[in-house]
Amino acid sequence: MSTYSRFTSLLLFCSSLFYISLAGCGDNPVSPTIAPKIGSSYTVAGYNTDASGAVVESTRDTIDYTLTEIHTNFRGESNVYEYSSKYGSSFIAFHDDGDISLLFITSAGSSIDSVWLKLPTTTKKSVSTILYEDVQVVGSARVENRMTYTAEHDGSTSITVNGKSLGVEKIKGGIENKISYVIAGQPASDQVVNTNIVLWFAPGIGYLAHQESSITQGGASVGPGSFGELIDYELK
Repeated sequence: MSTYSRFTSLLLFCSSLFYISLAGCGDNPVSPTIAPKIGSSYTVAGYNTDASGAVVESTRDTIDYTLTEIHTNFRGESNVYEYSSKYGSSFIAFHDDGDISLLFITSAGSSIDSVWLKLPTTTKKSVSTILYEDVQVVGSARVENRMTYTAEHDGSTSITVNGKSLGVEKIKGGIENKISYVIAGQPASDQVVNTNIVLWFAPGIGYLAHQESSITQGGASVGPGSFGELIDYELK
């Protein structure tokens, strides 16, 4: 499975990577996210990019997602929607406050197995969560490893999907992995790698309409990225 396919499938993009809600004002949202019904389907087109940002043509793919099940409780979250595709299932939790969370399942051997990443699609309240912290001491060296997830509302806009107009809420954020070194009592240079994510959520259909990801260090691209957009959908 391609990097794009895994990322989109697990984040959906854990259930999609495609959800956003028409936001209200301040702490009182007036237009809640619409939860789709079983059988609703979404078609996403996407591809990977290399470290320079160029499209990797061999990774272009079109993925059909179908809402197949609604879980009362799944991996610690309630009201979880499961979407099936040719690459497996992905999951989104719909919250009472109108926000959503995407389930991110990490690769084998990672420090964390899976984690819910909240998107402030309705409340517009910025999110900052420490996903992982670890300290190792070897001789006179101390190594601190921290992964922090952040997300913030980045405005609203309208897009057209197969001739149909959709309002979307834009979210930007990502995961910062910071490794700090202290050697013989003296701080050394930190190593910081950022996984940057841009998501647009369409509350009127309860699904993500756009996603981008990139990996940077010191502002420079150091790893592959991905791009995906909703090209069609059918609600039940």
